Amino acid sequence: MAIVVVGPPAAGKSTVAGVLAARRGLEVACFDEDPPRWYGRFGYTEQAADDAYASGGLSAWHAYTARHEVRALAEAVTATEGVVDTGGGVALQRGGSIEERMLRSALDRADFAVLVCPHLEDPDQAADVLAQRLLSREQGGTPGDWHQPDGVALLQGLIRASLALKESVDLLIDTANGEVHERHRLRPATSEVT
Repeated sequence: MAIVVVGPPAAGKSTVAGVLAARRGLEVACFDEDPPRWYGRFGYTEQAADDAYASGGLSAWHAYTARHEVRALAEAVTATEGVVDTGGGVALQRGGSIEERMLRSALDRADFAVLVCPHLEDPDQAADVLAQRLLSREQGGTPGDWHQPDGVALLQGLIRASLALKESVDLLIDTANGEVHERHRLRPATSEVT
């Protein structure tokens, strides 16, 4: 069984993935913990990711990483027995691209898919909450990349892209208020996930 958890950075994906894994007795495959392990077979290298960041900042790093992440996700939904805790960037793929089709197909093939985001109906409020969460993660609380114009624009794009996946998931979890919304009829094999 592959349960996939998607959402923007700092949305609460890892927390939700951990809870789901514990309830089902499954392992968590956390993409953020070891990108070379998950993305390496698709050509990802940390040096190339660092080079992308050095030449184009957070957006360039994200564009490089996300295209490898979606390939890892496409493989994980068939090869992983557990909860796939995706990185915060997998949702933002170019519209109409092969990567976007891979993302949609991976969500369709997952046994169960969950979208995690604060303020599911208000992207502006979601951005405010996520910006605060990201700030609390940064060194000494000093605003970093996510609080620069490029990072703010990227975060807003990631939120919009994540929220555009609402119809592709089985469950929505609003981490600002703890609300859970079932989107589609639960698949029979996974009706006990929540």
